[in-house]
Amino acid sequence: MSESEELKIHPVAALFALMVGDQFDAFVDDIRSNGLLEPITLHPDGRILDGRNRYRACLEADRPPRFETWSGKGTIFDFVVSKNLSRRHLTTRERSDIAAKLATLKIGDVSSQRDGKPNGRPSLSTKEAADLMKVSLRSVGRSKAAMEAGDTVMKSEENMEELGASDNVVALPQSPKPNGPQIAVPDGTTLSAMIADAMRRECSENSSNVAKSLGLNPMTYRKIRYIVLICARDDLACDDRAVSEMALAEMNRTRQVGAPFSQIESLVRRIYGERKGVSPARAEAIINEKFDRVRGLLSSLDNLDGVAIPYLSSDRKEKMLVEFNSLQNCLRAFVKRVKEGET
Repeated sequence: MSESEELKIHPVAALFALMVGDQFDAFVDDIRSNGLLEPITLHPDGRILDGRNRYRACLEADRPPRFETWSGKGTIFDFVVSKNLSRRHLTTRERSDIAAKLATLKIGDVSSQRDGKPNGRPSLSTKEAADLMKVSLRSVGRSKAAMEAGDTVMKSEENMEELGASDNVVALPQSPKPNGPQIAVPDGTTLSAMIADAMRRECSENSSNVAKSLGLNPMTYRKIRYIVLICARDDLACDDRAVSEMALAEMNRTRQVGAPFSQIESLVRRIYGERKGVSPARAEAIINEKFDRVRGLLSSLDNLDGVAIPYLSSDRKEKMLVEFNSLQNCLRAFVKRVKEGET
């Protein structure tokens, strides 16, 4: 490696935040005075596994860095996480965010082999990442949802900007009147991005407290959160996707939630139901669990040809036919609701 060529960072090491500001300046001064005390650990392919702050500080202080190569004992995850958790004081939210990112890294990107090839499977399951970072699955789930929501918010806003720039697109209908007071949003960000970031705090804080810290009542916070969550989904039908992105764009434009939420309220009910006092993820899971039980029951009826019909008296046969006719009508109505996507 030439002196002007800087080393690359391994993606697992990059999950942990860099040292900045006064803290980094003090670290540079220390290395300038005392030199590098702990060597920087490299992956066999030459990327930095541990010590990128030390490496940056050496370059800044104009002091020669020292290196050692990772022995390959254990896994890269165990090594990097152990090194960082022992020297950092991370909050539950920060550890949950890192676990969520760990669970999205692909095999090959983090392989300990020189010839590792990336593929579409995560290197760690969500549970393995949660255990490694010593946080709950629920916390990691919230961080993943917030992370995905933040990415989708950005993409949705870019899509809506492209639509707005097109001369061939019919202008979206505007709300006739302001719907409630505007929500205060910091400069340089959007309402949806602010909420996507706030959702990460739910790993360690009650959602009502998170809402209060933003100056929002819990109901308003929940409505904004639903808009962000729905836009983050990758399983929406085209029409539902269009409606949700329009709601997101209007919410960010007006900084109001009443009219935008009304556009997706029926979609919220279809996905999350009417259950109160539980998280959106749990509410959706309950609906899916009940639906899967019914589907399993109906699937068990696919071999009725093999069921022998016992001798039936006239009265018993008449009662059963009435019951079966009622069930048949219920099944027709249920199938219709499935086709139409209604609750």
